[in-house]
Amino acid sequence: MIIFLVVGLATIMISGYLATMLVYNIGLGLLAPQSGYQSYVKLGAIDTETVIATTTGSTSPAETRGSKIEATSKEVVVYSDQEKLIAYKADIDLKVDKGKIRETVDRVLLFTDMCRGYLTSMNVGEEDAYLTVKIPQKSFFTFIEEISRTGEVIKKSVSGMDMTDQILDLRARIRNAETLEANLLELLEKAEKVSEMLEVMRELSKVREEIEVMKAQLENLEKSVTYSTVSIWISEEMRKEYVEILFRVLDSRDSPVPNTNIYVKGDEIKRLITDEFGEAEAAFKKDQNITIMATFYRSDGEVLKAMIQEIINSNKTIIVRFDKSSEPPTVNLGRISHITSALIQYLVIGLTVLAVLVAPILLIIVVLTTVAQRMYKKMRLKLLA
Repeated sequence: MIIFLVVGLATIMISGYLATMLVYNIGLGLLAPQSGYQSYVKLGAIDTETVIATTTGSTSPAETRGSKIEATSKEVVVYSDQEKLIAYKADIDLKVDKGKIRETVDRVLLFTDMCRGYLTSMNVGEEDAYLTVKIPQKSFFTFIEEISRTGEVIKKSVSGMDMTDQILDLRARIRNAETLEANLLELLEKAEKVSEMLEVMRELSKVREEIEVMKAQLENLEKSVTYSTVSIWISEEMRKEYVEILFRVLDSRDSPVPNTNIYVKGDEIKRLITDEFGEAEAAFKKDQNITIMATFYRSDGEVLKAMIQEIINSNKTIIVRFDKSSEPPTVNLGRISHITSALIQYLVIGLTVLAVLVAPILLIIVVLTTVAQRMYKKMRLKLLA
């Protein structure tokens, strides 16, 4: 009897397991994507043109396109392959150590001389300094890179303005004005009356004045293209005080937990790993609020986690404690409960399968047996009669 009972239970659970797998596989089949289905995403090409400069190179974008500018103290010579005339400007904000203001200013002036630039304004104090220098365009990006190494760059911006149309327009206007000046000089030579001479001289004076103004404007524009403006702000960085923090990780039995991952979030995020004694040490800025998250992967697969918050204002030891043991228990009660739950589930499903499949069969057998008995009785009565 016991053997039949055991065999019956085993049959029921096996039926439940097979039914579970069958339903699971059918579900996966229904969720599987149809063959041949594909999705495409088109990325449209974006074509943009910008005049904003970057500091990734030591030459200007105009030079990279094959253009060439040669500058002298009096004029700018532009070759025929020039595409754009760009006036560059840069603003740099530097932080240096305390007492390094004067030394940094001297280095800026040295780099300016090395690039054949010149100083336009300077204001130097005990705690900060401000300089504006003009740098030849061919040395502009190299100068910015060198200056950026003299301290911590807090902010750096580089921009460019296209001056091509303005310069070409002024040159054309100057040529036209000079042509008009030559024509007025011819009229002045041909004038016979004093009134005519005076009128031509007045017009000639106006034209010459306009030419001088336009030439001054052209010189300024060409100088802005030839020499780029760099504004530099230098200030002292406040000394930051640091403290040493020792992290000690313990489990519920007060045993140290080695190989624990500790994530500390404050002004920045640091990752630490405890040593064989369950300890890890690091330096942090003083007077900041930190969040400590500890994670330990136990050998049985369970993950232990703990999180605390602290304000660090001095050297100290912070203890992080897990609410469980770092060693897995001898008998894994959690795994046993999972197995028991699975067996019960298979048993219920098996009984359901048997009720659905076997009950109709038994009902058919009972009906057929009843019908056969009645037919047998009728036939027997006929034979006896």
